[in-house]
Amino acid sequence: MKQRRTFLKNILLAGGGSMLLPWKSLANTLLSPYETQQELALRTTCWKYVHYPALLFAGNYGAAEWETKINQVVALGFNSIGISIHWSHIYRDQAAINAGGYWTGDANNPTSGGSDHCINYAISKGLKVILTVRLRHKPINPYFIDTDRSISSTNSMDIGGDGRTAMSLASPSIGKAIHFLQSVGERYKTQQNGGHILAII
Repeated sequence: MKQRRTFLKNILLAGGGSMLLPWKSLANTLLSPYETQQELALRTTCWKYVHYPALLFAGNYGAAEWETKINQVVALGFNSIGISIHWSHIYRDQAAINAGGYWTGDANNPTSGGSDHCINYAISKGLKVILTVRLRHKPINPYFIDTDRSISSTNSMDIGGDGRTAMSLASPSIGKAIHFLQSVGERYKTQQNGGHILAII
């Protein structure tokens, strides 16, 4: 029942603008007084959002580097931060697949805290977190082959400036990408249900 209520709550509170008013009383009947108070606080807070650490450390979850940048974010007065979850890092090779993903650090990099550490450290500093799931992959990886990749309008492989490319929605392997999206939501549902993660996009 709790899962159903949470699911309905998320749908009802997803409305914005004029849609929010007629749904408000119905949504509140599904929430406890505390939950209602927390939801209203989230709606009316001005979120000062920064995502630059993800640009500096794309897919690299080095504990020391992230802690330094998160401390800077707090010192600058931000109250929320974007953290990207890179499929190409969490499951970067067969060893990562065998280990269930490098969520808590990279076996080949002892200084890596993993996405778990970065997210929880940001939360410990009072920041709300927005997770962006990155499905682009570098040319060599355990999931993509050339026929899985998206093709640009010029009929060439669609490769970004960082050397990564996206899986085509027509790929028979697209289910693997969907599974990764689901695994991110499942892994961090406790933080999201606790109000620490604002969104997973």
